[in-house]
Amino acid sequence: MCVIVVIYFNMKPILTIYRASPQELTSTPNKFRPDFFSKKKCFRSFFDNFNEISDIVVVFDGLEKDDFAIFLKTFPVKDIIFFNNAKNIGLFQAAYKYCKNSSNNFFWITEDDFLYNNFSGRVL
Repeated sequence: MCVIVVIYFNMKPILTIYRASPQELTSTPNKFRPDFFSKKKCFRSFFDNFNEISDIVVVFDGLEKDDFAIFLKTFPVKDIIFFNNAKNIGLFQAAYKYCKNSSNNFFWITEDDFLYNNFSGRVL
């Protein structure tokens, strides 16, 4: 007879760092993106697919008053950390540092320009 005991500590199994920037929302859009592209759509598709299985921390390169930041604050994420002009390398370093200091065993760093389909969370 085999008995499996599962202890749930109210921690989701994956810590996800979502790197975000309002850059394309406040400047000329990237001409290589399709017409339907939107950073808000990207975050919504991410959140809808991964919120159940992931603690989400947003590292945001911009101001709290930015439209995209205000949009992100409407979601129940674990944390939003603001930087000003950190650029890609600065946000990646912040994400790495957050993961390194976390008690989670599994990490995922993603960005604000990916769209996820409806089964992405189950596949991961």
